[in-house]
Amino acid sequence: MSDKPWKVFERYIAGFFSSARNALSGGNSKLTRSDSTHPHLFISCKYTRNNHRMLRDLLTEEREKADKEGKTTVLCIGEFDDRQNTMVILHLKDLHKFAGLIHEGKVVITTNAVAPAKKRVVRKRAGNVAR
Repeated sequence: MSDKPWKVFERYIAGFFSSARNALSGGNSKLTRSDSTHPHLFISCKYTRNNHRMLRDLLTEEREKADKEGKTTVLCIGEFDDRQNTMVILHLKDLHKFAGLIHEGKVVITTNAVAPAKKRVVRKRAGNVAR
């Protein structure tokens, strides 16, 4: 009997992070609600038929540009007037290289401009100001 595709995906991702799949992830687990047993990462795997094609196509386009320059792609998606909640997207193939650049000191990430994780900063937009 073979595993369901989403279980195989969870196992693959957990293995990528040197961890194991949490067989009872979600509300049934006694360990964690994460999809893996990693001690420091909360890994949530979503395995769907619709993998946000526009986002994936954008990342592919940017990776092609970066490859021509010998660089690693870091795609940052921000919302208008809400830069504190920007999402950073890396291709799984680029994650080890990105981590290596951080480890070597070639990439330095400063957190002094980032709001606390629990706080969502949304400023009033010009068109939304009550009079």
